[in-house]
Amino acid sequence: MIKYIISDVGGVLINFTEQKYLSYLSKKVNISEKRLEHVLLPLIITMEYGRMDLDHAEKIFADHFNIQRSKLEWVEGYKKIAKPNKKMLALLRKLSKHYKIGLITNISKSRYRECMRMTLGRLVKKHIVRDAVVSSYEGLRKPDRKIYRLALKRLGAKASETVFFDDRKENVDGAKLIGINAIRFRNYKQLVADLKKLGVK
Repeated sequence: MIKYIISDVGGVLINFTEQKYLSYLSKKVNISEKRLEHVLLPLIITMEYGRMDLDHAEKIFADHFNIQRSKLEWVEGYKKIAKPNKKMLALLRKLSKHYKIGLITNISKSRYRECMRMTLGRLVKKHIVRDAVVSSYEGLRKPDRKIYRLALKRLGAKASETVFFDDRKENVDGAKLIGINAIRFRNYKQLVADLKKLGVK
């Protein structure tokens, strides 16, 4: 029987993906998405592990492309693009009445602070979300099995009693490797249908 639910954040609770950011930035700085991706993705991953701060990442970006650091718009661009998924947030509120809710997110500290201001802070304050495992604060990142085990430990959950959903296949597969019931999120309607198959209503 399912007792615990763990959700991803970006691409699920908040409508934001790095691809949207790269597209936005490409237009702002007139550099192809492919060139930006080559430089930025390694920086993004390093920040999501908490191994690099934003100042350092901005300097590398600016030096490589010979433009102003502010052009990266790491937080500013995020604030412009990221929008709360109201249907998903309402679903979490509903589910929290019968299940313990947790989050696992790959995100830099600077963007996580914006997430908290945007909507996650209210979910935590109202005890809708019991715990959030944030990659940049833990030094772990999905799909590493350790991050899922940490989330289970924090919630006091068993893998077999837990559902996890994420928009990225590799993260869903990582959760499945330790026995968590995992669903790839594509849209609200599909997720609700898949949860229902597991007895989650």
